[in-house]
Amino acid sequence: MSLCVNEMSHHKSTYKRLRMQRIAGRGGRTPLYLYIKEDCQRQFETSLEVLRQIALSGKAYQYKLKSKIGSGISYRTLLRHLELLKDLDAIEIDHLEPSSKKGKEKNVWRITFIGLLFLLKNILKEIKLQIFTEDIIWAIRLSPEQIEKMKKGSRWRAYKKKEKELDQLHEKYPEFLPLIFGKWDFFQKKEIKKRVIDHFSYIPPQYFEQQIDQIFYAKDCEETGGTYQLEKSSVQLENETKCVICNVIFSIYNPLFDSNCPLFDNIDSDAEEKYLLRLCEDEEIHKYIVQAIKKRQNELKKQHKSQLEALDSLAKLCGF
Repeated sequence: MSLCVNEMSHHKSTYKRLRMQRIAGRGGRTPLYLYIKEDCQRQFETSLEVLRQIALSGKAYQYKLKSKIGSGISYRTLLRHLELLKDLDAIEIDHLEPSSKKGKEKNVWRITFIGLLFLLKNILKEIKLQIFTEDIIWAIRLSPEQIEKMKKGSRWRAYKKKEKELDQLHEKYPEFLPLIFGKWDFFQKKEIKKRVIDHFSYIPPQYFEQQIDQIFYAKDCEETGGTYQLEKSSVQLENETKCVICNVIFSIYNPLFDSNCPLFDNIDSDAEEKYLLRLCEDEEIHKYIVQAIKKRQNELKKQHKSQLEALDSLAKLCGF
């Protein structure tokens, strides 16, 4: 029993020390996140539920959050989760509203781009557990009867729940991914929204975790003056993440797997070509796709050139 108490005391003191480092402006997002993720998983899962409720509300009144989450959490515990999410830059105060009783002003929260990455990681992790992407159905040759039977099960309900969350994120935060969330109605109209969600599922959840780590590290370096260690700023990393998401959604390539080939080389290419032509009916998306393809072509040419130069150097060293 004493060992458990000592362990809890150790966790509490470590967490407090990391938080104070963060609050004092000495960076600390990265070690705080890693510590919470590895040693306080249950607490972090509840924090993610708080984050989800804020996101799906668009702008969430702090005093209303407890009723949305349920009776299993006290208001004091809710405040601790809000503090943690704020320390991790996952939420920010959208505005303050005066109290009707002339007391303390009311906090109204909204998520940040970092908060969106946390949510996408969670949503896509759940979607990948299901087998309802068009290409998986195509690959294992499910019959219409089999598909209809599966749609009556729990996996289909779980998939639809996460699809609904993506619908809500598009309504609340189109500015985060303007060419995706901002075009959700276009996808719906052209009957390709399901394919867009399928493409979301091609991004591994660990990609978002990796990007969160990198952005946190960049923010910590910027905050403490250690920017000499950075190849890219936190803003550049956020913009790069947005581009990668767009490139996967728009079939250009998936840098996490085969960065040299269009994404649809490895899946149902006929359906993917039709999907791509539908995407190009939107002028902004078409312009983005053309620019992204040209940029990738130039990158591959430079990469090929540098690889040849490296081989030439090896050949000279070997006396060829």
